[in-house]
Amino acid sequence: MPTADFEAKRALYPAPKVLHDWADVPLPGTYLEAEKLNSAELEFWGGDLRSAATKVGYIRSLGADVLYLNPIHLAYTNHKYDAFDYREISPEYGTHADFRALADGVHAAGMKLVMDGVFNHMGRNAPRFKEALRIRRASGATAIPSCAAGCARARTVGGSIPRSSSARRSCAP
Repeated sequence: MPTADFEAKRALYPAPKVLHDWADVPLPGTYLEAEKLNSAELEFWGGDLRSAATKVGYIRSLGADVLYLNPIHLAYTNHKYDAFDYREISPEYGTHADFRALADGVHAAGMKLVMDGVFNHMGRNAPRFKEALRIRRASGATAIPSCAAGCARARTVGGSIPRSSSARRSCAP
C-alpha cells in the first residue's frame, strides 16, 4: 500500500537504496560488489504501517481474517531478513506507535496479525554480529566458524540458539 506522503519518505532511502513510484514494475537486479548483495534487495516502493492501517477494512471485506507482515524490524534491505535490531522498526515502515495503531485496527476488525521474522540469525552488519566477529578475530582465529563449530560459542557472545528440534539438528556437528 503506497504511503500517503511519498516525497517526505525519500530521505529514508539513501543511495544505493532506491525509492520507486508505487506503479513502477520490479525488474531483476544486478550484483553490487560494494554492498555484497543484489540491487533488487535495495529497491523499495514506499509502503508503510500507516498506509497498511488505512486498508484494514478493505482487507477484511475481502474475507481475510489474518494480516501477515514480512519483517519490519530495523535492517538494511527490503526483505529485512538481515536484521540489525529486532527491537526497532525500520524507519521506512514507521514507528512503534504506527505498529500499535495497525495492530489495534487489525484486532478491532476481528482479525489476527502475524509477524514474520527469523530470530535465530541476523545480518552481517548487525552490531552484535560485528562484535562476535571482533571477539573471534581477537582470539587469533583466522576464519569464521561454521554453524556446527560455532553454535556453542555464539551463546557466549550474546547470540541465541533456538530450542526447537529442527534448529538443534541444523547446528549439530
